[in-house]
Amino acid sequence: MRRFLPLLVFVGVGCEELTSPPSIPPLYVSAQLVVGDTVQYIFVDRPRSPEEPRGRGLDDAYVSVSDGETTYVFHPHLTRIKVLTFGDTTTKEDSVYLYVAHFSPEPLTTYHLKVIRGGDTAYGVTTTPDTFSAFLVSFDETDSSFSLIDTVFLPQDSSVLTVWLSPEGTSFYYAFVYNEDHSDSLTYYRPPRYLFISFPDSSLLPNVPDSIRAFPPFAYYQAPAFEWGNGNYVVKIWALNEDRYRWGVLDEENLKNAAGFFGAVSQVKITVPVIFQTLRP
Repeated sequence: MRRFLPLLVFVGVGCEELTSPPSIPPLYVSAQLVVGDTVQYIFVDRPRSPEEPRGRGLDDAYVSVSDGETTYVFHPHLTRIKVLTFGDTTTKEDSVYLYVAHFSPEPLTTYHLKVIRGGDTAYGVTTTPDTFSAFLVSFDETDSSFSLIDTVFLPQDSSVLTVWLSPEGTSFYYAFVYNEDHSDSLTYYRPPRYLFISFPDSSLLPNVPDSIRAFPPFAYYQAPAFEWGNGNYVVKIWALNEDRYRWGVLDEENLKNAAGFFGAVSQVKITVPVIFQTLRP
């Protein structure tokens, strides 16, 4: 979560003119819509300095998202999460208030966010990316041919690619790989037991159309994410819209009367059996 440094005003000597420090917005909002998910989450808090411990968030705000025809009201729920303790090798459980609504955002749709708390109202607008499909393929660069993959054998299949057509409304991608058989694989941070890669919305393959995107999820098979060994692994791709990209990569906000962001992603998940045919070092 982004936090704000405390504002310090220094009184000058002599006749220097003092300037007013920029005002701190009354709210912090972290709002990401996920196309393809049926449950949406929003976090609301006040801006905090780096010296402050992370708070549970606020549970007394009115939070809604509207597409112009339907308004979805979010309700606060005290939610158990796992938190990394820096300097330690374990995680601990904590609780935060997450505002929850049950609906699936439509692709290529503009949504309006409203957060009201006391006399303060924050606004945001974002447009969701389009949906897309992805496939695991073995690609031959010499003749641009490919074959679909339903089981991955490592290290032989380390060059297998996840490929998809770039969906409309996308600016950036996040890719995740984790073991589906171990529910804690996404919360073991030291060493990281999941793989995370970010990359721009551009073609990285030679001799293929510019609209094709690709990610080699198993090229990093010696990473800690694969130390679970044989099992079912998930390859998940997030297609970020412009607002989500600017927040996550450029640290740019897009809310009125609040710190934070309102963005959207579209996602696809592929689950595939992975079999190691040689012993990992």
